[in-house]
Amino acid sequence: MQDNEVSEEPEVLLASSLRSSRIDADNQRHIGQTWRVLEMALITFGGQPDLFRGEKGRNAHL
Repeated sequence: MQDNEVSEEPEVLLASSLRSSRIDADNQRHIGQTWRVLEMALITFGGQPDLFRGEKGRNAHL
């Protein structure tokens, strides 16, 4: 058998695939939660873009 051939049993491959699917689902959920937090930040600070760009600090003397 060559090194690059798969030597796993079908049950092991299925279990590995299911674990991978669960990890993907967890990652998708975390990405969704992150986007919701970013949306709330944009809604909260949407009228004050200087907080994101730092203009308030540069123009404080004006």
